[in-house]
Amino acid sequence: MTRRGPAYGPGDATRQSPGTHAQLTLLEGLPVNLVTIAGQDADGCIEVYGMHVVVVLWCSTDGSSRIPVAFRLWRPKRSCTPGAYQTKLQLAAQLLTELVAARLPFQNLVTDTHYTAGWFTRLAGRLGIYWVGTLPPKTTVIWRGRPQSAAELAERLRLAWRPRLGLRATAVTVYAPTYGPLRLVVTRNRHGNLVSCA
Repeated sequence: MTRRGPAYGPGDATRQSPGTHAQLTLLEGLPVNLVTIAGQDADGCIEVYGMHVVVVLWCSTDGSSRIPVAFRLWRPKRSCTPGAYQTKLQLAAQLLTELVAARLPFQNLVTDTHYTAGWFTRLAGRLGIYWVGTLPPKTTVIWRGRPQSAAELAERLRLAWRPRLGLRATAVTVYAPTYGPLRLVVTRNRHGNLVSCA
């Protein structure tokens, strides 16, 4: 589902160059443990240390290319000096703002559930970016005048076969107080669970 907002199409030279059809994918921890270091403490217990990375990938729409274009290392609060701690969402917001300022051409931003926080998607809208992401199941949506969770609505909707996509899905327009008007797409994941995407 895409968020309403200004779109940057093929004719907009500041954001889209001719023939460029790509999307940005914002992933938390890709890979989650890019580097793992194991050691023993004084008691002989093995401690594993990992690195958590927030990565932005530039992906071609035909799936042939995935290029990391920006990343930040996330550090837990306990390992930062007072006042220096930043959440993964704050790091992602910095990355997104910098990529827009650098005029990297892309069509939309694809995120996982962690990055569909209301303030983050509003930032994407202010930057003129269409975003696509999985909504948390408890997200309140209003459909046909009735407030309900995205999971409740997903259960009520009838999925239809979409031959072009090769899966069963349905799409409805809803209003979410956190996000505003959304196009909600409901489908099932590979485990058979219903998933609501915006």
